[in-house]
Amino acid sequence: MPVMFRSWRWRLLSSDRGGRFAAGVVGAVLASVVWLVVVVLTSTTPGEARDRRAAPQLPPPTAALTTTMLRQVTWYGCARDRVTIQVEAPVPPAGRRSVVTTLARAGTAARTGTKLATIAGEPLIAVVTHGAFYRDLTVGDHGSDVRSLERAIEKAGLIPRADDVLDAGSVRGWRARFDPDSPADRIRLSTVVAVPPGSSVNSATTPVGQTIEPGSVLLDVQSSSTTFTCDVPDPAGAITPTNVAFEVDGSAVEVDTLVARKRDAEGPGHVDVEPGSVVDADQGRLGIESSRSDGPVLAAPLSAVTTDAEGNQAVVVVGDDGRREVRVSLGSTAQGLVEVRGAGLTDGVQVVLFDARAPGEQEVPGGTRAPRSAPSP
Repeated sequence: MPVMFRSWRWRLLSSDRGGRFAAGVVGAVLASVVWLVVVVLTSTTPGEARDRRAAPQLPPPTAALTTTMLRQVTWYGCARDRVTIQVEAPVPPAGRRSVVTTLARAGTAARTGTKLATIAGEPLIAVVTHGAFYRDLTVGDHGSDVRSLERAIEKAGLIPRADDVLDAGSVRGWRARFDPDSPADRIRLSTVVAVPPGSSVNSATTPVGQTIEPGSVLLDVQSSSTTFTCDVPDPAGAITPTNVAFEVDGSAVEVDTLVARKRDAEGPGHVDVEPGSVVDADQGRLGIESSRSDGPVLAAPLSAVTTDAEGNQAVVVVGDDGRREVRVSLGSTAQGLVEVRGAGLTDGVQVVLFDARAPGEQEVPGGTRAPRSAPSP
């Protein structure tokens, strides 16, 4: 009886193991089928994958026609003129050595009365003027040099009013303020240095205490002129304040005077510009107008003009009803715009731009691009 029982239990266990194995096989098959269905449903064909990677099809760029005055302006760079004055050592008084006793530091503003240096005890005094000095000035002298000196000392507050005659009051004011050791009746040429407005000491080349030969350079005085020189290689035609534009730091500045200098053996041509107001910057630009429309015109970007199938100039208008091609005649051009005249074209109408090279485009004379066939309406 026990042997029969063990035999029956072994057959029962064997039956359970076979059922579990069969169930596992069936489950694996079902999982494979489900995975295969998912792969089939979610996978893409090579063509579908290529289409997904392709760039989206965007509508062509457009621009609006505008009514404006067309001006063709060419711009040239300008720089403020700089004037450098070299201050030289004078001949010392008899019996004295030419020794540098004082010297202005670099960066010192050179105003009327500024002591630039002292050589053998004799001062070199700045006088702000565009004029020139060539002689000692004695009480009673008159001329352009007297006028230059008196205007400078008037601005410095030494005299109430400048004129063309050097009087005793001017000399007294000069001696009291700037040069007490000068003679009572004159201002010595050896003590005066004419410097432009806005000058300052740029560099000192001789140390204090050094003996220096008369005529040797002591220091440089540099001034920024109010005039700008513009790099116009060969000025042509009439250049006047009415047909130019002048800008400094991006802002328009009124032009007072213009001088066009043609190319010569000494260098290329240029244009000198004197602004009508005070400007601080050293860089600017000059715009010279080469053409202007007679009045406001309807204008389109140059890239909107194409050549139709018959070789005529045209624009492609974009509207609520789609696209249509309009033949145009062209007028003046300026700054990337061209005057267009065509049926139904008005301010604000949107036209297609042909900036980018696309399939089916070809090069046309003049460097513009146009479709091989006209777009269908």
